[in-house]
Amino acid sequence: MDPERPVPMETSFYQTVKQIQMKKNLLIGLLILGPLGLVSAQITPFTEKLWLNAELNSQGLSTGSENEGTDRGGGLGLRVGYGFTPTFSLYLGFTGADMRPGNDRNQTYGLGIAELGTRLHFGKKLKSPTFYLDISFQSTETRADEPEISFAGGGLGIGGGLLVYVGRKLALDLGLRGTGGNFSEFHIGDQSVNIDEENIRYGVGRLSVGLTWFPFRD
Repeated sequence: MDPERPVPMETSFYQTVKQIQMKKNLLIGLLILGPLGLVSAQITPFTEKLWLNAELNSQGLSTGSENEGTDRGGGLGLRVGYGFTPTFSLYLGFTGADMRPGNDRNQTYGLGIAELGTRLHFGKKLKSPTFYLDISFQSTETRADEPEISFAGGGLGIGGGLLVYVGRKLALDLGLRGTGGNFSEFHIGDQSVNIDEENIRYGVGRLSVGLTWFPFRD
């Protein structure tokens, strides 16, 4: 841009509005998270026994093809786990999302992921928040209705997050996870084709916000 050329009034106006909106959102975030942080700091973390999690998530799926781009969408996730010690838990989970292809946003298909995993909790035992690391084996399927086709396969997932306690038995759960794997089966209608010899690699990224409940905390 020419340094001597004046900035159009319309552009300057929208930039000012955008800056005001950003400051407003930051202020709202501080007003919400500030008191929440004070409450959380007074609650002793608890990660043992049965825990239940429900989440909203945003997901992206890529098969590595330069022509297809990254498919994006959002959905829901559920997870049930058991903490055998304050550090170690096992869990089962499922998440489903409506996805839109990167090269055709007018189409949609379903993405489903089932997982069996291990969770390791870290952090101070007497002070919130608590950080965690997830490692899981996952079964992944994509399915479209028109035409009726699907891909299925499996992979390894790894991720992390933190638990911010908002009550003795309830915590806000913020997570970021990634999955890498291969699609090994292709279905079209009632026909199934094994594609083990030419596996299609895929990757999934998931950003989630949810609640985790520890119902049996004393």
